[in-house]
Amino acid sequence: VAVKFEQVKFVFISSTSAIEKWPAENLPTLFCYRYGKMQHQLIGINALGGSGLNVDRLEWRLARLGIVETDLEEDPLPHNKSAEFRSHSKVFTDDFCDDDYDGVD
Repeated sequence: VAVKFEQVKFVFISSTSAIEKWPAENLPTLFCYRYGKMQHQLIGINALGGSGLNVDRLEWRLARLGIVETDLEEDPLPHNKSAEFRSHSKVFTDDFCDDDYDGVD
């Protein structure tokens, strides 16, 4: 995903180096910042697209949050529509993410 979206900065940090005692069950985790402020937290494999996670699925998730723009026209794993993910410590379903709820342009 980082290669395709060069305008977005992706950083890899070992979980033990980033947050002391970060639980392994929270991996993988993405913290998404804009203008120095955290906008979204994607915590755990389900937040990133579930066990069928692949590059397209991650792109879809990031596009739904407004982090990247995508040419994908539908969810790469439509049978996984009920998957939930966390953002700002709240749980939202895919249907909610059509709205720009982060308040940042």
